[in-house]
Amino acid sequence: MHPSSILSSEQAVQQPGPLRKFVTTLLITIMVVVGFDQVLGFVLGRLVQDIPWVVPGQERNGYSIENLWRFNDAGVNPIVFTGSSQMQTGFSPHVFDAQLQAMTGQAVNSVNISMEGSGTVMARDVIKNLIIPTRPPILIYGIEMRALNVATDTYLKLFRESPLGYALALPDGIEKDLMIWLSRHSGLLRYRSNIQLWFSSGSFKRSIPEVDDRGYFNLPAKFPRNDKVLREQFLPFSVGADQQSALEDIDQRCQVARLPCILMNMPLHEAAYRYIPPETESTYLQALRAIAAQADVPIWNFDTPACRAALGDESFYDVTHLNTTGASKFTQMVALIYAQQMLRISQGASSCADVILP
Repeated sequence: MHPSSILSSEQAVQQPGPLRKFVTTLLITIMVVVGFDQVLGFVLGRLVQDIPWVVPGQERNGYSIENLWRFNDAGVNPIVFTGSSQMQTGFSPHVFDAQLQAMTGQAVNSVNISMEGSGTVMARDVIKNLIIPTRPPILIYGIEMRALNVATDTYLKLFRESPLGYALALPDGIEKDLMIWLSRHSGLLRYRSNIQLWFSSGSFKRSIPEVDDRGYFNLPAKFPRNDKVLREQFLPFSVGADQQSALEDIDQRCQVARLPCILMNMPLHEAAYRYIPPETESTYLQALRAIAAQADVPIWNFDTPACRAALGDESFYDVTHLNTTGASKFTQMVALIYAQQMLRISQGASSCADVILP
């Protein structure tokens, strides 16, 4: 055989084929993208110290969601409180942890995973696909009248347009699992909205001083005691079919996961009942009790005359949200009833809340 023919044959064997070239290029591309993704997350999270804006318009949640995942990665399963902005501004996990340790001698960890404007439909997405998979020992859902109201939920639309909200609303399957995993681990996805903000304004948010690392949003001021929020979100009130179904699903999911779940009815300012008719309050409470009874879920009702009197006018930002003073008082009230009901510790004064057992 001619030497040139032998050389050509050897070269043909040694040169990679098109498939091998494609696979090699693909692997290198994946490695570069993954490497860049992790570096980006490190730079923004550790060096720039920016808050991951996981849900546009809900940037206050970045701290608490990240810390829930960090607890989980460290093998710690914190008590989780969730709800709307009423819970977000009314409950401080740091105060709860300190108060409970002072009362019982037990060290606990808790987080506040609440979403502004959250009704039961949004809460179901968050509880089912974000909170339950982290295996908390107890879940306490701070609910209020508007959560069951049939009124259009504009916040839900904004929530589901975000990558995390979209992922949490997906049906069970590989797409949902992948999207949630990326929301937790991908720097590009976690900081997507932050990067968009940087390109549009030239600066990162970096910090929101009113929000702590456990999800508590501090409202130090007082706002006029008018009916604006009530008219926009609470009234007129009618239990919506989708809202009722979502709450029933939350209760059922807790049962399936063998997760102790509690519905905590959030307090309103006394002035709210200048506008909320007694029959409306009764309709809401009856619906709440009926749904809770089906799934054997207790209710801690803090929207009682005794609790409203104990909190006082100085505790409220407006007729629906607690301020700094109120959050401290309310969180201590929650710690007291938690110790009494969950830990069977009888010390301390009687709780102002009504405990409604199924």
